[in-house]
Amino acid sequence: MTASERIPTVSIVIVTWNGKKYALECLDSLRALGDALATEVIVVDNASTDGTPEAIRDLYPEVKLVRNECNLGFARANNIGIAVAHGEYLCLVNSDVVVPRGCLERMVAYLRVHPDIGLLGPKMLSPDGGLGKSVNRLPTVWNYLCFALGLHLLAPKSKLFGGFLLDGYPYDKTEDVEMLTGWFWMVPRTALQQVGGLDERFFIYGEDIDWSYRFLKAGWRVVFFAEAEALHY
Repeated sequence: MTASERIPTVSIVIVTWNGKKYALECLDSLRALGDALATEVIVVDNASTDGTPEAIRDLYPEVKLVRNECNLGFARANNIGIAVAHGEYLCLVNSDVVVPRGCLERMVAYLRVHPDIGLLGPKMLSPDGGLGKSVNRLPTVWNYLCFALGLHLLAPKSKLFGGFLLDGYPYDKTEDVEMLTGWFWMVPRTALQQVGGLDERFFIYGEDIDWSYRFLKAGWRVVFFAEAEALHY
């Protein structure tokens, strides 16, 4: 069996809507990962008008390209990609992310040692060299009130007053969290089959809150993984 015929360990699903420059940089980074891990890359394009799907078709023939006739939104487009994926693990990555070598391998290795994890997210690096925010709390009346009153700004590291955005979260260790934002997720297929895909009632934004909640409700762990990182524009 050749490398191209192997059942992929990871299926990487990317939703595009214009933003060709970033999408091509993302795909360049994935191509540069080599064959250390058996992967397939699936791009679902939401009717881009800037030449994104044409460029992907011409420059990345190895990518499975699905072209929607209209913008179906983030959740539905990801579900379309998930439906044609074959990997043991599903990796949903935003199109403006650059994935470095070792990131996917470390995440897969961690999931294999911890089969009770349903949703795993790496550390987000910002273009300015800082850390991006990728961990939140599930919203409640109290933590939303703290946010609305600005208490989270006065005491960003406080568990009581820090609000749901967790502005003071240190991102320095791997641990269970309540919510991972939707920029980069890795999900075991077994967990996905139980929890189901993204809720398509969310066109964009909010689906990450819902998905994190559903994984937790179904008994799966949601984990921030500090030992892997990727760049997010």
